[in-house]
Amino acid sequence: MSLSQDHFVSEAVIDIQNLFKEYEHFKYSKYVDYHIKSKTLHSLLKDFVEKKFLKAELLGHSVENRPIYAYTFGDGPIEVLCWTQMHGDEPTATLALLDFIHYLSVHQKSNDFLRERVRLHMIPVLNPDGAEYYCRRNAFDIDINRDARVFISPEAQILKDYADRRSFDFALNMHDQEIYYGAGQRDKATFFSLLAPMPCEDASTAAQFKNFATAKALSYQLWQECESIYPGQIARYYDEFEPRAFGEYFQNKGICTLLMEAGGSLTDVDKRDVRKLYCLAFTRVLWFMANGDIDTSCIVNYPGIPLNVKMAFFDLIVRNVQIEKAGKATNADIGIRRYRKFDKITGALYFTSVIEDIGDLSIYNAYEEIDASGLQARSGEIYEKTVNNKKKLSSLTINELLEKGITYVRLKNAGNTPFTYIPCNLIHQNISLPLDIKTGNEANMVLGKPGKPATFAIINGFTYSLMTDLNLVKNARVYHKSDAYGNTV
Repeated sequence: MSLSQDHFVSEAVIDIQNLFKEYEHFKYSKYVDYHIKSKTLHSLLKDFVEKKFLKAELLGHSVENRPIYAYTFGDGPIEVLCWTQMHGDEPTATLALLDFIHYLSVHQKSNDFLRERVRLHMIPVLNPDGAEYYCRRNAFDIDINRDARVFISPEAQILKDYADRRSFDFALNMHDQEIYYGAGQRDKATFFSLLAPMPCEDASTAAQFKNFATAKALSYQLWQECESIYPGQIARYYDEFEPRAFGEYFQNKGICTLLMEAGGSLTDVDKRDVRKLYCLAFTRVLWFMANGDIDTSCIVNYPGIPLNVKMAFFDLIVRNVQIEKAGKATNADIGIRRYRKFDKITGALYFTSVIEDIGDLSIYNAYEEIDASGLQARSGEIYEKTVNNKKKLSSLTINELLEKGITYVRLKNAGNTPFTYIPCNLIHQNISLPLDIKTGNEANMVLGKPGKPATFAIINGFTYSLMTDLNLVKNARVYHKSDAYGNTV
């Protein structure tokens, strides 16, 4: 296929800054939630298929018999494969694909240019069972991205079989990472990360070396683009060779493969800003491919991309607080992280919390910090009376309870859901809980001057300021099972 040089130049240059400014006009606004299930996604994409904008092909089914589709766009000679949510609790790339598809549907010139040059094969929500329950693994409890050697999961086999049917030039492995990584330095959280996966530990063929080099060049060029939007927050994903991962598998097969990972921040809980950057990065990397605009000379700069620093951030650090044990006291920092869970009863996402570390945390940063100098951390206590039901809680003043150090209330019937939007934890009357301020325990405590009422409460890892009535508690916990923390399975 030949295109005029004018077409080549004028249509290929889509500046990421302009895309950033125009995003609100082209994003897919019909779906704004963070959690997306495969049934919902396929119903949204059906409209694009019916309009002949995309082609759909049923590839097979998951363990629990949910359909897995491939959607193709374009008729160009450059074959690109991408897939999302092989880990079911990583939906950002899926949502970014929706934005990208909608962008092409409303931007005719970009649509025409890419359609003539690229054939894009998209397998969104490769792990529909994991997406259904917002969990990493499939219904066999297998990590699909650790199944690229023997392909024992049906989802891994589907991806392999589809790739084997075609001769792909590029592959994009699209994920989310935890929000606790730092971009090289510990003072800035990683917003987005990239990686050229290693083909194998002893790469020997010319195709392996060439495509690995091209992936490095693409990573560096894309890093430069994203860095212009979020300076100091774009990183290189750590690159230990993992022989069971699909990135390494495809790179080893001679397909130029790029890993893309969505990070995040405390102020972007549903990753809408990361979704935006993901869409722009995906658009730009396709333009690089379509335009042949890959500068392999820049691979010497690839090692200079800041590495992800593992677990460099906490959600909350309580600094320099007094803790007591066995009649002795010392000052320490308390590091807390929060994790999303899926409630099968309501279908909602909620948070749990963990005290991850206690001690000198001066080398770490947090999205939120409390300077607790002069304050004492006290374990949350349980209200002395058992309340009949949640409605009766309205007769209690939550602030007064928290000031007294009470972070739990017993109920005769705590219901079935594992969370509540009341800023106080609820316990079924027969449940016992570990209340100590201790690593591994959930983060429920109060802070106050020794012998004085509390001025801060930490409820399920979230802050409640009793001085200003500032309530940052997304949800508290409801404990209604006989295990230590009443976790819902």
